[in-house]
Amino acid sequence: ASAGPAGAAVLKHDTDAFARRRAAGVVERIGADPGVLVPALVEALADPDAKVRRLAAAALGRQGGAARKGVPTLVRAIFRDASKSVRRRAASALERVDPEARTAVAGLIQALIEPAAGGH
Repeated sequence: ASAGPAGAAVLKHDTDAFARRRAAGVVERIGADPGVLVPALVEALADPDAKVRRLAAAALGRQGGAARKGVPTLVRAIFRDASKSVRRRAASALERVDPEARTAVAGLIQALIEPAAGGH
């Protein structure tokens, strides 16, 4: 289980994007404690590398309800990430982490694209 914190450290601090990608892709599979893993994955959603962000979102989704603390960051990624693949993966992850939040986000998206009542 000591590999989990080490993987989370690589994800958070390694300057090599390839190493961070590898960590984001495998860290939750090696038995990391969600209390260590989820904060590292949430932080990785702000990584400069889009592939790291996409892999981190997917890993958060695989954590299910244990990743509820990541919901606000996933919602931000859905609305603000420059990468379409990251936005899609964040939406998929949100559905797995908190299905009720995913429904709310779908409603918000719909509200943003439909004209308001009264023409304003």
